[in-house]
Amino acid sequence: MTGQLNQVLNDIALTVEKAYIAYKINEIGENQFRVISKALLKEANAVLANADATKSVIEEPLYE
Repeated sequence: MTGQLNQVLNDIALTVEKAYIAYKINEIGENQFRVISKALLKEANAVLANADATKSVIEEPLYE
């Protein structure tokens, strides 16, 4: 029973989060949302590239 209640709680939280995101997209406008999303994606890709480079530097001595 507790597991089911937790699942329902998680489902409700996800639904509220989706509704909030839809509201904010509508509020700022779809074009602005696209601009923000592209900028965030660019930053995320840069972080991933840096993480990959760091991982390579750390692992390099392990394979020598």
